[in-house]
Amino acid sequence: MTAMVKSPTARITGSRLTEFEPANLGSFSSAFREILAQLAGLRQSEIIKLLESEAVQVTDSASEADARSFRVAVLVLRDYVEAGNYPVVRNGRCYLASLVDSSSLTDEQQRGVLKHQYQVARDRALRERGQLDWLKASVRSLQQGGYSAHDVVSDLVTGPPDLQLIDTRDKSLGFDVRSLWRCVRSTWSMAPETSAPGREMAFLAVNPRWPITPLGILQFRNVVPEISARDLWFGSSVGELVGSDHSGTGFLGLLSANEGEVGEKARATLTMMTSLCTNIRTDGIEVPFNEESIDALGALVRVERVRFDETRRAGAQGLNNEHLKRVKRAQTAQDLLRGIRALRLVVDAAAPLDSLDIDTKRDLAAGLMKIWHYQMGFVAIEMSICGAAPPFGPLRAGKLMAGLAGSDEVVRKWGVDRPLGVIAQEVYHPEVRDEVPNLGPLAVFTSGLFPGHSAQYNRVVSGTQRWRKIGATSGYGSFHIAFETTEAMRRLDESVQGYQHVTRRFGEGSGARFRSVGRALTYLGLPDFRKHETQRPLYALPLVANPQASLLGWEQPIRHPFPTPSEIAGQWWHRWVEPSVASLVRTARESPDLEATMFSMLSSEMVSED
Repeated sequence: MTAMVKSPTARITGSRLTEFEPANLGSFSSAFREILAQLAGLRQSEIIKLLESEAVQVTDSASEADARSFRVAVLVLRDYVEAGNYPVVRNGRCYLASLVDSSSLTDEQQRGVLKHQYQVARDRALRERGQLDWLKASVRSLQQGGYSAHDVVSDLVTGPPDLQLIDTRDKSLGFDVRSLWRCVRSTWSMAPETSAPGREMAFLAVNPRWPITPLGILQFRNVVPEISARDLWFGSSVGELVGSDHSGTGFLGLLSANEGEVGEKARATLTMMTSLCTNIRTDGIEVPFNEESIDALGALVRVERVRFDETRRAGAQGLNNEHLKRVKRAQTAQDLLRGIRALRLVVDAAAPLDSLDIDTKRDLAAGLMKIWHYQMGFVAIEMSICGAAPPFGPLRAGKLMAGLAGSDEVVRKWGVDRPLGVIAQEVYHPEVRDEVPNLGPLAVFTSGLFPGHSAQYNRVVSGTQRWRKIGATSGYGSFHIAFETTEAMRRLDESVQGYQHVTRRFGEGSGARFRSVGRALTYLGLPDFRKHETQRPLYALPLVANPQASLLGWEQPIRHPFPTPSEIAGQWWHRWVEPSVASLVRTARESPDLEATMFSMLSSEMVSED
């Protein structure tokens, strides 16, 4: 195909078009063709309205699966168009041209496109989830509760704030802290707020003299298991050796940093893997946990997975299902034994680091990942939300929020001596904590929302530690898929499977919404836009002297006292505000505050509803 799609800012060649051809529509195939025939010449907003109208008209019928397939296909097409994918119809077939994928866009233009996508997703989520009434009530609360951005800005002229972090679970302050946090969150043009499994903490950063006037907000969660740049930095993935000096990345790079310590370090990590393996529960597993049983354990995992899927239909879901427990125990033992096998070669000097073959590296990777799965709930914190509240962005309050990630308040609330997680309790005996103790938090991680380098984390310190860029990550996410669409996907899954295959039951896998979307897209043969090519910067804030050595068992964590929020505020003000305080304050005073921003959002949403 040689056709090109043009816009005022982008040019997309035909080779970059993605086919959108739904399968399994059954009796609704002709109806989908009729919709495609109507798209020619329509603007984006007109296409979205047409698709929404068609989706509303479809109800479950005698051919229930066909009807639900058709409805999902139409809603997915609507969501993709709203996210910046223009449909091109040729010979009765539909192709999508993605504005974000256009090579003609500059970084700034791509940032603008992504920001628009996030704003559309956020606004849609506010409407779909009935949040407009909450927005109205929140504006009234600000008006009546003593909100005073002007006074807080004026106070920053003379010095740093006496900063306080307020936990959003605090019910003793006379106002709804979580709602105020959500007010700030709702003003940002980014993906809508979603729940996530595991631990979560959220904070308002305020000057106690004006507690209802936040300078910014923070949120912390458990990290997700696999992010390649982070795992290479931490040494929980194998990495590679590079050059004659054997420098490199990941575990191998860290291990080779001092040639005389390779054996000692490898032996320490081997000891950790061995200790974990000997503490795995064997309930219901007759295969012995030794290196000769690695293949047999793999076969057991496959059998138990089938039995798990079969018994889920009868309602035995999550960790209540004994077959799932056996899968996790046998899989953990198999992977640790593979890692032990690989490390023995290094410890015995039978295989120099630069001669490890691909199979040995895969074995090592499996073992390292199990160390990471065991430790990650203790040692790593994901900062999922970090930013300034209006109008404090121009005062560089975003940098202040970034610095607060390493404060004593955050680390104390997260907890240094936390118990084993729910899944780990089913995999390991309690005594595992005696042999492989909880290390406590070692680092905080976060990523920028847009490609390039985020100014928010550039040269920001928290006490004696500094945020550092450790790489980039191409993102995964389903924020562009509407709540209405995911509900339709859930119903389709029930029609096809006879039960809800993807659930939020703990232990069955993270990201139920994400997996549900992927399952529906696969069934319909639709392009999967959950993975995008936008390279977002990834950052780490170490909380100890050598996080990698601590994680891999090479040394005990060396901790220094964590700074208080007020101490971090002092660092921030003297470094980032004081040198240009007059111009920064003037810009902040000219910017809409939180109340004005929310009122503008509410007015815009009311107009869009009409």
